[in-house]
Amino acid sequence: SSEIAEKEDFLRAVSHDLRGSLSIIRSAADLLEQTTSDDERLEIAGYIRSAADDVTSMLTSVLDLARLEAGLETRADEPFDAADLMQELCRSSQPLAAGKGLRIAAHGPVSLAVRGDKLKVRRVVQNLLLNALKYTEEGGVEIRWQGEPNGRWSFCVCDTGPGLPVGTGAQIESELAEATQEAR
Repeated sequence: SSEIAEKEDFLRAVSHDLRGSLSIIRSAADLLEQTTSDDERLEIAGYIRSAADDVTSMLTSVLDLARLEAGLETRADEPFDAADLMQELCRSSQPLAAGKGLRIAAHGPVSLAVRGDKLKVRRVVQNLLLNALKYTEEGGVEIRWQGEPNGRWSFCVCDTGPGLPVGTGAQIESELAEATQEAR
């Protein structure tokens, strides 16, 4: 049934996201072993803490699935600063980028007040960011965000990696349309 397929897709996505956050923690721990300065150690500990928070959020998502099945899941609609979220995701991914010799950058307004489901936005951006870091062998990855005149906002994750195979865009667009239908 489609309900079972949706559940499997969700669990597959969460599993992928968990592996990505655990990769960040692992990379940060590896960097920590090579670090000699206390300032660098504190910075790396912050990366580990942030990625561990991400893992906690994703595990919460798994619990949300149980609530969804019970008919209790809702989409949050609350204010948050999208710029803070983008910058935090960029910072927390720094150890993974450094471990691969890649640059990582964040560009956009210093503050961007928006409304929506911060946890779900985090999942989408983190997934795109981790995939970009995974498949990029040289160069770098960049997150960009901006506000739009109609009260909406947008972001993009750009990289110097190989890109997606031809035809993948339509599938991704279709999945995103389904995922965001209710948010419109």
